Amino acid sequence: MRQGESHTLCNPTILTRVKVTVSRFILSCTACALRAPGKDELLETLKHAPVAGFKYWGVAGPPFWTPGVPQWIDADKINKLARDAGLEGMTEVYAAGIVTDSPQAAEAYVRNRLVHSFHLAERLHCPLVVFSGGKRQVRWTRGVNRGGQGTPSVD
Repeated sequence: MRQGESHTLCNPTILTRVKVTVSRFILSCTACALRAPGKDELLETLKHAPVAGFKYWGVAGPPFWTPGVPQWIDADKINKLARDAGLEGMTEVYAAGIVTDSPQAAEAYVRNRLVHSFHLAERLHCPLVVFSGGKRQVRWTRGVNRGGQGTPSVD
């Protein structure tokens, strides 16, 4: 099926017809949405997201974005808890931002630290790692100006 197409499916076991429309959107509840003082946002997400109708979820927060920590997270346990809660899949893992002191520092950071977030995403069967950079260093972005209507352009 392609986006926007509708098909009628027949389930031979219960002999009912169901119309399915494919959408390009996936509604996901990221764990930080349920962050509250004194509560475990991961467990809160596993508890409340399925009840609220979410089938997909993502993780964010210090255990997931602190450099070096993701390698110690028990992905098998998290996968089991999510399955048991009725969640069908994970949409994103939030990781620490890349250091922007220099291009060499950024490359070393990705190679030595951020790589743990990518490995965690694989272990969680997650297709997306989300991260950004630190404060922009003007000397490394020379020649980049703001183009028309908020789009970047290069001199």
